Amino acid sequence: INRVKPNNIDEMLRGYYLERKIIFEYEAQHLITAKQARRMRQNVNELESYSLRESANTLPYDLIEYARNR
Repeated sequence: INRVKPNNIDEMLRGYYLERKIIFEYEAQHLITAKQARRMRQNVNELESYSLRESANTLPYDLIEYARNR
């Protein structure tokens, strides 16, 4: 079964960039603390790493794709 690669990687990367930008802006305006900003950035980094990881469990999607192509 071939892995299905998302075709929206550019959109996802843009979204993660915008999230980091907003976090920075909120921190600069003192709407959130440095500790909160750091934790938010860690969350964004984890989401980005997980979503871009090729070894992520895509079994349900692989099965759907396999069934479609049978």
